[in-house]
Parts: sequence; C-alpha cells; structure tokens
Amino acid sequence: MSSTSPSLTQHLQVIKGFSEKADGKDKLTALIQYVCMFLSANEPGNIKKVQASVTAARKVFRVMRPLESMTPLLVNPKFNNVDPKLLQAINRAKSILMAVYFGADHFVWACQIGLLNDKQTGERFQKVSLSAWALGSVCTIISESWQIARLSVTRKENETDEKYEARVEEARKAINQRMLLLVHGVFQVRERGLSWFNNA
Repeated sequence: MSSTSPSLTQHLQVIKGFSEKADGKDKLTALIQYVCMFLSANEPGNIKKVQASVTAARKVFRVMRPLESMTPLLVNPKFNNVDPKLLQAINRAKSILMAVYFGADHFVWACQIGLLNDKQTGERFQKVSLSAWALGSVCTIISESWQIARLSVTRKENETDEKYEARVEEARKAINQRMLLLVHGVFQVRERGLSWFNNA
C-alpha cells in the first residue's frame, strides 16, 4: 500500500466532518419540531402534522450518526494517561449507547415508512432506541458534571494576577460550555425517560 494512501483514521475524520454538517441541519429541524410540539400541545391539527413531517425529515440527517458516535473509539481505542479511567469509560459507554440509539432508530424509521412490516420488530427496536437514548444522556450528565468539577482554578504559588485571571476566565468559558451540555442532558433524560416509560 502506498504511504500516501488515506488511513482509516483519515477516512473516519472525513465522515465525521460530513456528519457534523448534517448534524447542524438535524438540530435546526429539531428546533422546528419542538416548537411545533409546544404550539400544538400534542393535540391533532395542522401544527401537529407539521411536527410529524419534520420529525420524519430529521431521520435523513442521521444516516451516518451511528458511525459518527463510534468514531472517537475507533480513532483512539486505548485509554490515555491524562483523564481518569472511569471518566474515559463513561464517555466510551456514551459513544456506544448513542450509536445503538441511532442504529435502532433507523430500524424504527424503516418500520414507520413501510420498509419493514413486522410491527413487533419495530416496537422492539423502539424500546432499544429509547433505552440507549436515556442511558446515553445519563452518561452525558455524569461526564459533564465531572468535567465541570475538574475545572476549578487554584492560584499557583508566585502566579501573577494577570495569569491567574486569564486562567479563571478560560475556566469560566469552559464551564459555561459544559453547563449547556449538562442542562441539555438533564432535559434529554427527562424527555427520554418519559418516552421510554410510555413505550415500556
């Protein structure tokens, strides 16, 4: 094989970049979906029809998401010596659970559009999808909470005020970003938990 041939990691990174662009569209349609859900109050009508249509449209942007979720594990299969092993294990579990969620959701979609006609199969994959979705969100909450706790700043000996304030500001920005992920994860657990309970 030529030394200039793209490696598996490079192929995965290209796929990941493509998936991230699709993920932006997925998030946009998700916003429309949830606005419609709020406006319709889950009652039949035109807004409810729009919600159902947008929900179905989102599936297209998720075709590569199982592979995208697994990319961190495929690119870096070994534990590093920087982060705690337990934190790394939680993040790996999250990647696997989200890959299962997206993969099972593809089968649910196939049943919804008639490609698969076995109703029991569709219901089974829906339960698997919702369970993986909820557990993956729990992993997000644990991971982000842990990372936020690690971002506390302690003043170093003989450190100037300027350097200390710069580190504090950097930590504050990182905490704000992770807080958004944490709050999002909490709402996801609530929503997914209710969905799982209703479909159990």
